[in-house]
Amino acid sequence: MNADNEETRTLMQARLTQGLPEQRTVALYGLGLVALKTQNFAQAEMTFQGLVKQFPEQPHYATALARTALEASNYPLAIERFQKLTGQFPENDAIKMEYVEALLKAGEPSRAKSVLVSLSPKTQSLPLYAQHLAQVYGDLHQPAESHRYLADYYFAMGETQQAILQIRLAQQIRNISPQLVAILNEKLAFLLATDEQERRR
Repeated sequence: MNADNEETRTLMQARLTQGLPEQRTVALYGLGLVALKTQNFAQAEMTFQGLVKQFPEQPHYATALARTALEASNYPLAIERFQKLTGQFPENDAIKMEYVEALLKAGEPSRAKSVLVSLSPKTQSLPLYAQHLAQVYGDLHQPAESHRYLADYYFAMGETQQAILQIRLAQQIRNISPQLVAILNEKLAFLLATDEQERRR
């Protein structure tokens, strides 16, 4: 355990016996996070189980418990927990994003894709959404679509040149649908125009 984690643990440990009940709860949560960070999964599991039992309506405790299973590479349990959470907190896109990560790690890209599609338009505009979608299509052996969404990711990150490269890579893949060819052509034209504008500045 590095000095920072040790210091945090000592601080949280001290707070468990003082202050208001709310402060003690926060300290306990902090200890659970340190246990998770230092891969003390049994300790993290026990801590978060206790918090979830005490505060079933608090999404961050239950999410930390699901994350513990994921970090411990117990994918079936992690997926089961995240699935339950998305049912309990259907409007919480942050939980859905973590659920997608769990499904991708477990090698379930089709399920990950269906969760991604259910996200709000606001979340779908985030770079992380495009990055996850690129991975989904990569895992589904659809490289042209994977490059297409990687281009969206790079463009969202302000890396227009990288985005252009991804579209050009997608265009080189054989037997892609006429619809995708049209989308790629349109994207490339937009990216090239944007790149030219950026160069003129």
